[in-house]
Amino acid sequence: MLNKLVKYLFNALVPVFIFYANAVAQNGFATNGKGVTSAGCNDVLFSGAPSVISHTLEVNGSAWYRKQIDLTQPFQLGMVLYFQQTIFTDGFVFALTDDATSLGGMSNTMGWGGIKKSIAVTFDLKSNTKDNDPAYAHAAIQLNGNTNHQSADNIAGPVSIQYLFNSLSKLYEYAVFSWQPATQTLSVTVNGSVIISAQYDIAAKIFNGNNLVYWGFTGSLSQYTSMSNIPADARPAPGYIKAYFGTIIPRFESSPELDTCFGKPIIFKDDSRYESDGTFNSSLLAKWYWDFGDGTTSAIRNPPAHNYPAPGKYTFKFTVTNQIGCTVDTLMKVITLGSTPKVDFDVDALCAGRKISFTDKSYAAVSGGIIKWQWDFNSEFLSDKQHPALVFQNAGEKKIKLEVRTIEGCVADTEKILELGMAPVIDFSLVQDCDRNVFYTSVLKNNVTVKNRQWDFGDDQSSSDPNPVHMFQQNGTYKSSLLAVSADNCPSDTIVKEVIINKIVPNAGNDTIITKGQPLQLLATGADSYLWFPAIGLNNDHISNPVAVLNKSQTYTVQFKNSNGCIAYDTISVKVFDKINVYVPSVFTPNNDGLNDVLHIIAPGIKRFEYFKIYDRWGKQVFVTKDLHTGWDGTYNKQQLPSGNYVWFLYATDYRGNSISGKGIVTILR
Repeated sequence: MLNKLVKYLFNALVPVFIFYANAVAQNGFATNGKGVTSAGCNDVLFSGAPSVISHTLEVNGSAWYRKQIDLTQPFQLGMVLYFQQTIFTDGFVFALTDDATSLGGMSNTMGWGGIKKSIAVTFDLKSNTKDNDPAYAHAAIQLNGNTNHQSADNIAGPVSIQYLFNSLSKLYEYAVFSWQPATQTLSVTVNGSVIISAQYDIAAKIFNGNNLVYWGFTGSLSQYTSMSNIPADARPAPGYIKAYFGTIIPRFESSPELDTCFGKPIIFKDDSRYESDGTFNSSLLAKWYWDFGDGTTSAIRNPPAHNYPAPGKYTFKFTVTNQIGCTVDTLMKVITLGSTPKVDFDVDALCAGRKISFTDKSYAAVSGGIIKWQWDFNSEFLSDKQHPALVFQNAGEKKIKLEVRTIEGCVADTEKILELGMAPVIDFSLVQDCDRNVFYTSVLKNNVTVKNRQWDFGDDQSSSDPNPVHMFQQNGTYKSSLLAVSADNCPSDTIVKEVIINKIVPNAGNDTIITKGQPLQLLATGADSYLWFPAIGLNNDHISNPVAVLNKSQTYTVQFKNSNGCIAYDTISVKVFDKINVYVPSVFTPNNDGLNDVLHIIAPGIKRFEYFKIYDRWGKQVFVTKDLHTGWDGTYNKQQLPSGNYVWFLYATDYRGNSISGKGIVTILR
């Protein structure tokens, strides 16, 4: 037993991240015979159970690794050997052969006897007189399937291995099989000590100059004595023979953790899981491979701290194999070694009393991004926003500092001294005249030099004059505004005021006719207040719509006044007839000379026309209307009618509700 080998107890597994699982294809073993229970990445095991029929045990097999070795190159293979020495166990062989289908005899030859063109390290657990075996478990180096120690094929040994077995007849030892082509030496080391070796030109003397050969194992377990007369619970346990190569799950740790900032050395530490067989830690059977992604590699379990050449992205790989090259995973990750960020920022305006927006412009050429910002605004404010905004109440010099951190942990900062100006504090007043002119006057309330003013009158017109005058084209409500900018380019608040434009457009109504005593509804528009004079016949002379009752014709003058105190005048004439009647002219001259071109009816006291119709001499209707104010221009379907007589008919209702009818002749003269 090797006391120097430390047991590996997995009481606590430190979690690490597996970046990329990539199961490596293995060459595996080609097995022959029977009783090879397993032959894979972890071990080769020969075991079996007695037949329930014959009550005998027969195991005889071989397992050859499919990938050949080159005898011109050094070869070293470590493994843990497990032997259970019972009456069933014949022995175990590590051998080189040129045929991956080789299988030797079973009885007392350990599954190797008779394999020509081979060299083997035999571990014989039984003493057989015909092979001139010693009386103890022993090892030897033998050739060509010949197990006789007295023959020329026995080139080393036998040496005792009985001392390696414990009191329970079990052997658990770490053994290394080595081949050194420079000295042509085949050796076996157990517990750090060479137990047997031989110098021999293997390629030339065994394989006819062929340097590519297979390596593997043979073994046999046998007991031909019938056990039918032995109770099952009293029968000896079957033996087993095993070569254990180690089971490894690759994992690692790094300090600092990946990803990180360039410039720091990175310490990579193996943290793989090495499964134990209960006695041996399989880290003793491991081989390591680190590929740092920058053209450098390492085969050391815990390589020295690694310094990368420059910031960038590197494809990192790590794997651990056992002695036959098997690995569970290849860990792979594209890691980022971030560069130091370039720190900068912009500011929109440098004005005290106004909101100032700061815009971060920092970047790192190699990085997953900036994730942290720390602003110090003249020791007055702090912020962790990327694009903060704030208000300084006082003008003057301000020291602004920004520190940023990338996702990789790279930190940098910058500092700027900013001079803050003061924004103007403004107001304005306005005065209107009666013709829609507005006189604006700007007011400055603090001691700041104003560079320019921006007026917006609210009707899509503007001005930069300090005190502009503006004429509005239409009545209405407008929002006029003023913005002032200081010599330091600091804008003021925008002052907005409502302007009501209410120019008087006087209209007392159209001249009209009535009969004596007929109530007349008057209506004036265009102002806020009205005054009618004289007040003759009016029910109220201070409203826009008084009712007049007259016995003779009258002309009224109306005074119009708005809320600004502006005044205007207009007149309306009312002609009064003695009685209700309809007057239709007998002649009109529609020749477009502007005189008497349209036939109009005069109808004092008439409230509504039911109809007014005109017919030509053949009885065809050429004109009709129900509107007292609509006249006839002497056309029909837009065609001028000839001179001559035309007959008219009318039917109307007066303001008392009485019906009036009439007829007559009108003459067109052209």
